[in-house]
Amino acid sequence: MNDFTHQLVDEDELPAGAPRAQAAASLPDAAQRFELADVTDRHDAPELLAAWRDMLGRGTSPEKLYQSPEFFRCIVESEHGTTRTHALYAVHRRSDGACVGIVPVRKSAQEVGFGVGPLRFGGRKLATLQVLGSVPLLDRSEPGLAAFVFDSLLRRHPECQVLSMQAVPAPQVDALDSLAGLTAKVFNGMRGCHTVPLPENFDAYLQKFSSKKRYNLTRQVRLLGAEAGEVQVCRIEAPEQVAGLIEAMRAILPAGHFAELANAARLERMARHGLMHSYVIRCGVQDVAVVLGTRSSDVWHVHNIAALPKYHALSAGTSAVHLALQDVITHFSFADADFGYGSPNQDFRATHVLKHRCTVLVCRARSATAALLAAHRVWQHAADGVVARIKEAQRRLKQRNIAARQAKAAAG
Repeated sequence: MNDFTHQLVDEDELPAGAPRAQAAASLPDAAQRFELADVTDRHDAPELLAAWRDMLGRGTSPEKLYQSPEFFRCIVESEHGTTRTHALYAVHRRSDGACVGIVPVRKSAQEVGFGVGPLRFGGRKLATLQVLGSVPLLDRSEPGLAAFVFDSLLRRHPECQVLSMQAVPAPQVDALDSLAGLTAKVFNGMRGCHTVPLPENFDAYLQKFSSKKRYNLTRQVRLLGAEAGEVQVCRIEAPEQVAGLIEAMRAILPAGHFAELANAARLERMARHGLMHSYVIRCGVQDVAVVLGTRSSDVWHVHNIAALPKYHALSAGTSAVHLALQDVITHFSFADADFGYGSPNQDFRATHVLKHRCTVLVCRARSATAALLAAHRVWQHAADGVVARIKEAQRRLKQRNIAARQAKAAAG
C-alpha cells in the first residue's frame, strides 16, 4: 500500500518517474498504533487548538480555510439548535498520546448523475462525509496513518457511503491508488483552478504585464472614475461592514444571484471569525462593483466578481479586481490569490497559474458504491467523447458555412 500520508506532502517535490514509498503498516497494525477520538465538543480546548494550529501551519491543502478552527466555529454556530452535521476528530499515537492528526468533517450528499451534456438520464444521491480542506491534516512521518483515518471515519459513520475530498491537487491523486480495503475514485475528472502567486509588492506584480497592459489597466480605472465619480476601494472585513456589502450586492447582482449569496448571518459569522475579505468599489456615492472573497492564513479566495451592467463597457469588473489585488498585495502577505475553477479574465491571464484539482470519493472496495462509481467513470468517459465529437462537428459546420458565404460574396 502506498504511504499516502507521506506522499500527500512530498509528491510535488519528487522528480518525474521517482519510485513511490510503500507503507510499512497494514490497517490492523495501524489500529494498534493510532486512536481516532471525537473531540467535537472540545473544539475550543486550548491544548487541542494548539495542536490544530500547528498542523494547519504545516498543512499543504489549497483550501486550508475550510479546515481551520475559525471555519469550524462558523459551522458550529450555524447549526446551533439544529441537527448536527459536523464533527471534529483528533488522531493520537497510542504509544505516547501525541496528536498526529486533526480531521474536521461534515455530512453532505453527492449526486452521481448519468447523462450527456445537458441531458440527464438518471442518477443516485450518495450519503457523504466531506473531509473539510480536502488534504487532511495528518503527520506525514506516520506510515499508514491516512488509510487508518479513512477506514475509521467510514466505520464511525456507517450511514455515509463515501468520503469526499473536493479539491485534491492533481500531483497528489496517485497517492490514493492503494488504500487497504478502500477504493478512491476521481469524480468528474480534473478541473483547472486559476491562482495568482502574489509577490511582495505591487510593482513586482505589475511587471508581469506588458507595458501596454499596465497602461490599459491604469487607464480603465481613470476612465471609470471620470464617468462614475471618484473611485474608492472599500475593504470588507468586520461584521458591522456586512450590511453595506449586502446593499452593494443588492444593487449590483441579479435577483437570483443575490438571493443565493447574500446570507447576512453567514457573512457576519465569517467576518466575526476573521475569514471575510471582500471589496466594494464605490464611485462617488454609488457602489459599482463587488469582489466577494474570504481568506485563510496564506490564501485570498475570490468567490464572485460583479459590476453594474451600465459600467461593463468601462471594464468595471476588471478594474475592481485590479484595485482589490493592489490592496491585498500592499497590506497583506498572502502567498496566492485563488479565483477558483473556470476561465480567467483575458486581462489577467499573464499573471494566472493554472493548478489542476479534482474531487476524490473514497468508499469500501468491492461494494455497491464502488461499482456505481466505476460505472459512472466509464459512462462519463464515453459521454465526454460524444460531447467532444459533437463540438468538433459543429466547429467544422461553422467553418464550412463561413467558407460558403465568403465564396458567394467573392462570386457576387
